[in-house]
Amino acid sequence: MYSIDNIFFHSPIEYLNRLTGYSKESLHNEQDDYVLEANICEFHPMANLSAEDFVWAIDEERFDEERSQEDDLIELFNKYIDFEAINKEIPKLYYPTGKMATWNKKELISAWGK
Repeated sequence: MYSIDNIFFHSPIEYLNRLTGYSKESLHNEQDDYVLEANICEFHPMANLSAEDFVWAIDEERFDEERSQEDDLIELFNKYIDFEAINKEIPKLYYPTGKMATWNKKELISAWGK
């Protein structure tokens, strides 16, 4: 999966044809140095919850200066909340990895022919 400007797509041809209205002919009309660059995306959970997340959500003013109750709260949350089960059920979405994929004009025209 790839993305450009928060538009997600499976292939560069899908992006060019379906999402931007490009055709194979319009691609032939581009400069020879035309390049399409997109973020590589991976499927990940929206969040990964833990007892620590719940503790850090508590207002700082509720703790004493040393935050001495922190470990007790973490133990309590872990005892009664099955974070593993919750995290398995959290929806997943595609997120950019920070890595880029690049296709030049020749590669795009070749891919379009498939």
